[in-house]
Amino acid sequence: EKREKNFLKLYRAIEKQKNFNETELQKQLQSEKFIARLPYLKHYLHEYILKKLNSYYYSHSTNSLLRQGLLETEILLKKNLTEQARKKIERIKKTAQQEEEFEILLQCLKLERVLLNNVPNYKTYAQDISSLSEKGEQLIRKIENEYAYSGLTDKIGLFLKTLGEVRNDI
Repeated sequence: EKREKNFLKLYRAIEKQKNFNETELQKQLQSEKFIARLPYLKHYLHEYILKKLNSYYYSHSTNSLLRQGLLETEILLKKNLTEQARKKIERIKKTAQQEEEFEILLQCLKLERVLLNNVPNYKTYAQDISSLSEKGEQLIRKIENEYAYSGLTDKIGLFLKTLGEVRNDI
């Protein structure tokens, strides 16, 4: 509790500054007992704020929620809760497909392969494995295309920036 009060004092002191100034901060907090540990407290406060921001943004990001679902599915598979894992994979795949999260879909295929190997249906095993492999190859091509388009976009952006610099020089 005392540490939290110190962090709160430090946070408020930093927040009051228009631009961060270490010397000014030390002057402002010179009467505080924790001033000797200021570097540690600043680091800890920084990490604390990052964790809170991460938590906030993580809960608002579809990609992060899908990744969390993948981790949960891995846990279900390790606990041999295959039917729950199968249902979770289907939900993740549906959302990932809608959001065009191809890398997540590829991870789903890997988990489906694990699921298939854990509880194989020997009558359809060869067909199921073949289907997963084909879907994986399609996803890899989509991911490659996505990266190729990103590369082209970057090149166009760089070209436009250099064009803008030339115009500014005139």
